[in-house]
Amino acid sequence: MDKYTPQERAEIVTIFIENNRSIIATQRKLRQKYRNRPVPHKTTIYRLHANFRQYGTTADRPRSGRQRTSRNAENVAVVRDSVEESPETSIRRRGSQLHISARSLRRILKTDLKMFPYKIQLVQTLLPRDHDQRVEYSNAILRLSGEIEDFSSKLIMSDEAHFLLSGHVNKQNSRF
Repeated sequence: MDKYTPQERAEIVTIFIENNRSIIATQRKLRQKYRNRPVPHKTTIYRLHANFRQYGTTADRPRSGRQRTSRNAENVAVVRDSVEESPETSIRRRGSQLHISARSLRRILKTDLKMFPYKIQLVQTLLPRDHDQRVEYSNAILRLSGEIEDFSSKLIMSDEAHFLLSGHVNKQNSRF
Protein backbone atom coordinates (compact mmCIF):
# COMPACT_ATOMS: atom_id res chain seq x y z
CA MET A 1 0.00 0.00 0.00
CA ASP A 2 1.24 3.48 -0.83
CA LYS A 3 1.43 5.90 2.06
CA TYR A 4 -1.22 8.58 1.85
CA THR A 5 -1.18 11.97 3.54
CA PRO A 6 -3.95 12.72 6.05
CA GLN A 7 -5.62 15.01 3.46
CA GLU A 8 -5.55 12.24 0.82
CA ARG A 9 -6.99 9.74 3.30
CA ALA A 10 -9.83 12.11 4.15
CA GLU A 11 -10.45 12.67 0.44
CA ILE A 12 -10.59 8.92 -0.24
CA VAL A 13 -13.20 8.43 2.51
CA THR A 14 -15.20 11.46 1.33
CA ILE A 15 -15.27 10.25 -2.28
CA PHE A 16 -16.20 6.74 -1.10
CA ILE A 17 -19.19 8.08 0.90
CA GLU A 18 -20.26 10.47 -1.91
CA ASN A 19 -20.33 7.55 -4.36
CA ASN A 20 -22.66 5.46 -2.18
CA ARG A 21 -19.82 3.26 -0.93
CA SER A 22 -18.96 2.01 -4.40
CA ILE A 23 -15.36 0.86 -4.71
CA ILE A 24 -15.36 1.01 -8.53
CA ALA A 25 -16.77 4.56 -8.64
CA THR A 26 -14.33 5.68 -5.93
CA GLN A 27 -11.36 4.23 -7.78
CA ARG A 28 -12.49 5.88 -11.04
CA LYS A 29 -12.74 9.30 -9.37
CA LEU A 30 -9.36 8.88 -7.72
CA ARG A 31 -7.81 7.73 -11.01
CA GLN A 32 -9.08 10.91 -12.68
CA LYS A 33 -7.88 13.11 -9.86
CA TYR A 34 -4.42 11.53 -9.39
CA ARG A 35 -3.35 10.55 -12.89
CA ASN A 36 0.29 9.73 -12.07
CA ARG A 37 -0.46 7.63 -9.02
CA PRO A 38 -1.96 4.16 -8.62
CA VAL A 39 -5.39 4.07 -6.99
CA PRO A 40 -5.77 2.52 -3.54
CA HIS A 41 -6.82 -1.11 -3.32
CA LYS A 42 -10.36 -1.89 -2.23
CA THR A 43 -9.19 -3.20 1.16
CA THR A 44 -7.38 0.09 1.78
CA ILE A 45 -10.54 2.05 1.03
CA TYR A 46 -12.64 -0.24 3.27
CA ARG A 47 -10.05 0.01 6.07
CA LEU A 48 -9.91 3.83 5.90
CA HIS A 49 -13.72 4.04 5.95
CA ALA A 50 -13.97 1.59 8.88
CA ASN A 51 -11.37 3.55 10.86
CA PHE A 52 -13.25 6.77 10.17
CA ARG A 53 -16.60 5.29 11.25
CA GLN A 54 -15.22 3.62 14.36
CA TYR A 55 -12.63 6.12 15.61
CA GLY A 56 -13.46 9.36 13.78
CA THR A 57 -10.03 9.47 12.10
CA THR A 58 -8.35 7.94 9.08
CA ALA A 59 -4.99 7.60 10.83
CA ASP A 60 -3.54 4.14 11.32
CA ARG A 61 -4.18 2.50 14.66
CA PRO A 62 -1.18 1.92 16.95
CA ARG A 63 0.53 -1.36 16.20
CA SER A 64 0.33 -4.16 18.69
CA GLY A 65 3.10 -6.60 19.39
CA ARG A 66 6.51 -6.62 20.90
CA GLN A 67 8.55 -3.45 20.71
CA ARG A 68 11.88 -3.69 18.98
CA THR A 69 14.63 -3.14 21.50
CA SER A 70 17.80 -4.55 19.94
CA ARG A 71 18.48 -1.94 17.28
CA ASN A 72 18.53 1.12 19.50
CA ALA A 73 21.21 3.82 19.58
CA GLU A 74 22.80 2.39 22.72
CA ASN A 75 23.27 -1.10 21.23
CA VAL A 76 24.59 0.35 17.97
CA ALA A 77 27.23 2.29 19.92
CA VAL A 78 28.15 -0.79 21.98
CA VAL A 79 28.53 -2.91 18.83
CA ARG A 80 30.61 -0.19 17.11
CA ASP A 81 32.99 -0.05 20.10
CA SER A 82 33.19 -3.84 20.25
CA VAL A 83 34.07 -4.11 16.56
CA GLU A 84 36.74 -1.41 16.85
CA GLU A 85 38.23 -3.18 19.87
CA SER A 86 38.34 -6.67 18.35
CA PRO A 87 37.34 -6.86 14.67
CA GLU A 88 38.23 -10.56 14.33
CA THR A 89 35.54 -11.81 16.77
CA SER A 90 32.76 -13.81 15.14
CA ILE A 91 29.17 -12.60 15.14
CA ARG A 92 28.03 -15.54 17.24
CA ARG A 93 30.66 -14.94 19.93
CA ARG A 94 30.17 -11.16 19.87
CA GLY A 95 26.40 -11.66 20.25
CA SER A 96 26.85 -13.83 23.33
CA GLN A 97 29.32 -11.35 24.83
CA LEU A 98 27.00 -8.36 24.26
CA HIS A 99 23.77 -10.30 25.03
CA ILE A 100 22.35 -9.50 21.60
CA SER A 101 20.98 -12.17 19.27
CA ALA A 102 23.12 -13.02 16.25
CA ARG A 103 20.30 -11.95 13.92
CA SER A 104 19.98 -8.52 15.57
CA LEU A 105 23.74 -8.16 15.57
CA ARG A 106 23.86 -8.85 11.82
CA ARG A 107 21.17 -6.23 11.26
CA ILE A 108 23.08 -3.66 13.32
CA LEU A 109 26.34 -4.39 11.50
CA LYS A 110 24.80 -4.34 8.04
CA THR A 111 22.07 -1.68 8.31
CA ASP A 112 23.33 0.73 10.93
CA LEU A 113 27.12 0.43 10.71
CA LYS A 114 27.32 -0.43 6.98
CA MET A 115 29.72 -3.31 7.63
CA PHE A 116 29.74 -6.37 5.39
CA PRO A 117 31.70 -9.62 5.69
CA TYR A 118 34.28 -10.22 3.05
CA LYS A 119 36.51 -13.11 2.16
CA ILE A 120 40.25 -12.88 1.60
CA GLN A 121 41.09 -13.37 -2.03
CA LEU A 122 44.62 -14.43 -2.87
CA VAL A 123 45.83 -13.21 -6.23
CA GLN A 124 49.09 -13.61 -8.01
CA THR A 125 50.93 -10.60 -9.33
CA LEU A 126 51.70 -10.93 -13.02
CA LEU A 127 55.16 -9.79 -14.04
CA PRO A 128 56.23 -8.79 -17.56
CA ARG A 129 58.11 -12.09 -18.07
CA ASP A 130 54.97 -14.10 -17.17
CA HIS A 131 53.37 -13.36 -20.53
CA ASP A 132 56.16 -15.15 -22.39
CA GLN A 133 56.03 -18.12 -20.00
CA ARG A 134 52.28 -18.48 -20.52
CA VAL A 135 52.69 -18.41 -24.29
CA GLU A 136 55.44 -21.07 -24.04
CA TYR A 137 53.21 -23.26 -21.85
CA SER A 138 50.29 -22.94 -24.27
CA ASN A 139 52.50 -23.86 -27.22
CA ALA A 140 53.89 -26.88 -25.31
CA ILE A 141 50.34 -28.14 -24.57
CA LEU A 142 49.38 -27.70 -28.22
CA ARG A 143 52.52 -29.53 -29.35
CA LEU A 144 51.90 -32.44 -26.92
CA SER A 145 48.27 -32.72 -27.99
CA GLY A 146 49.49 -33.20 -31.58
CA GLU A 147 52.25 -35.70 -30.66
CA ILE A 148 50.48 -37.88 -28.06
CA GLU A 149 47.34 -39.69 -29.09
CA ASP A 150 44.30 -38.95 -26.88
CA PHE A 151 46.35 -36.40 -24.89
CA SER A 152 43.34 -34.54 -23.45
CA SER A 153 42.02 -37.67 -21.69
CA LYS A 154 45.43 -38.24 -20.05
CA LEU A 155 45.75 -34.67 -18.82
CA ILE A 156 44.66 -34.13 -15.22
CA MET A 157 43.78 -30.60 -14.09
CA SER A 158 42.15 -29.64 -10.84
CA ASP A 159 40.99 -26.59 -8.95
CA GLU A 160 41.29 -28.32 -5.58
CA ALA A 161 42.49 -26.39 -2.54
CA HIS A 162 46.17 -26.49 -1.74
CA PHE A 163 47.66 -27.66 1.55
CA LEU A 164 50.97 -26.37 2.84
CA LEU A 165 53.05 -27.65 5.74
CA SER A 166 54.35 -24.15 6.40
CA GLY A 167 51.18 -23.18 8.30
CA HIS A 168 49.87 -21.02 5.50
CA VAL A 169 46.42 -19.59 6.35
CA ASN A 170 43.51 -21.43 4.78
CA LYS A 171 41.50 -18.62 3.27
CA GLN A 172 38.33 -20.74 3.31
CA ASN A 173 38.12 -20.20 7.06
CA SER A 174 39.01 -16.52 7.11
CA ARG A 175 36.20 -13.96 7.18
CA PHE A 176 36.48 -10.34 8.16
